Amino acid sequence: MHELARLWNADDVEGYLELFTSDIVFLSSDNWPETGRREGKEAMREFWHEFRGVWEDVRLAIDELHDAENAVAARCHWVTRGRVSGMEGDMEFAIVLWMQGDLVVRGQFFEHLPDALEAAGLGDRSRG
Repeated sequence: MHELARLWNADDVEGYLELFTSDIVFLSSDNWPETGRREGKEAMREFWHEFRGVWEDVRLAIDELHDAENAVAARCHWVTRGRVSGMEGDMEFAIVLWMQGDLVVRGQFFEHLPDALEAAGLGDRSRG
């Protein structure tokens, strides 16, 4: 997860894509404006360019990590600056990355960490 954030923040799309299997599946949260399912590295490349295209600057910060057997759940936030408006923002979200060896085979965004922990098989961690 830290390497994914490092490559995202370095604007290294090719390095970022190397972290995924060729058949990567990524799901967005139902509450995100761009909901849906992305399959394959080319779809992840499109996501990269679409998401980054809205912002003059967009950084990924990891606040909290939880390891599961074949997954990692994280609470993160986007630190953004609008391309047109110049307004800065900070949006918290959660994510689960399911791993196959060192590569991400599946990912999903969540609005809240307890939902991500549940999806990763770590549900009791969200109950404090």
